[in-house]
Amino acid sequence: MRKVSYPFLPKSNTYLIPGQFWAIPLKSNKFACGRVIEVSKEDKGGFLAGLMDWVGEYPPFAETIAGTKTLKQGDVQIKTIHETCLDGMILGYRPLEED
Repeated sequence: MRKVSYPFLPKSNTYLIPGQFWAIPLKSNKFACGRVIEVSKEDKGGFLAGLMDWVGEYPPFAETIAGTKTLKQGDVQIKTIHETCLDGMILGYRPLEED
């Protein structure tokens, strides 16, 4: 696995790792959580993203999203993180196998 320091602003999918997550601000002043599910090898900006079954008062942490399931998945581009995410940053990592 690549060495990554969190938070970081991804410019391509080069440093994306399945299990990384980001905060999605909601109109209710709460946060949802997006997660990297799979990274495309053919498309340097593409990846499979998951919207987690999680809402919190604060941005997600690895511990707070433990045990959550994916509500929806879809193929997206890196700009999806930039446009939906709090500051466009990947906040952390939690192995998918643990959930």
